[in-house]
Amino acid sequence: MSYTSISQCAADTAFFQRVQACAAQEGEGSNPGAWASTHIWMIASDPEIEASYAYAVETGNPDPGGDPSAITDAQILAKVQPMIHGSTP
Repeated sequence: MSYTSISQCAADTAFFQRVQACAAQEGEGSNPGAWASTHIWMIASDPEIEASYAYAVETGNPDPGGDPSAITDAQILAKVQPMIHGSTP
């Protein structure tokens, strides 16, 4: 795990937008941007998300946060859903 890849992921606009979209779909429709801002560091520092992001960067992916083959929608959902619904994955 690298603090560099965590910080890059947390600052990645495309990744942030995908987290927002997930939050909106899961019921945070009133202000998914604020929800994502509050939780982006926890999501980006998750070991699975961080490893996927780091691998995408290391292999030259030009859009690691926006590429659903680098970090899948299912990975994002698995982190967002329990945060919103208060359950464990």
